[in-house]
Amino acid sequence: MSQFKSPTLRLRVGPAVWHSKEYDYPVEIVRFLGEMNGEEYYLVRTTLGETGIPRSQLEQEPDYIEDARQLLSRMIKSLRQRS
Repeated sequence: MSQFKSPTLRLRVGPAVWHSKEYDYPVEIVRFLGEMNGEEYYLVRTTLGETGIPRSQLEQEPDYIEDARQLLSRMIKSLRQRS
């Protein structure tokens, strides 16, 4: 039996909350920047400008339709690679 690891879904462009060390800030996710040291980073827009924030400090309301689309897309890609 193979081990199944639940995929991590990327955050979407749109509103989110940045849980910084001192405060929680409303932010707008602009785009995915990439990974560094195993952590995903996102470009976010705040009232003070734009900055890169690690995923572990961001929270976003779920969008179940978008999450399902991402999962199906990954499953199809995986199946194509196997054939």
